[in-house]
Amino acid sequence: MDIGKEMVRWLLDVSKYVMTAIVITSFLSDLSEVWMIYVFGSVVSASCFVGGLLLARYLKNKGKKNT
Repeated sequence: MDIGKEMVRWLLDVSKYVMTAIVITSFLSDLSEVWMIYVFGSVVSASCFVGGLLLARYLKNKGKKNT
């Protein structure tokens, strides 16, 4: 088991789950500060997604250098 690959998968999963929560919340809630949910959720989701992509690229480049 490669912990780096698992971390990439975990970060991408968190990104998907946060976006899913935003969509579900937008349909089911009647909150007065909905924009805060959208902004915070989008920032968290984007951060996890970009972090996963950067980690995947780092691991790919690290693997090329070792071989």
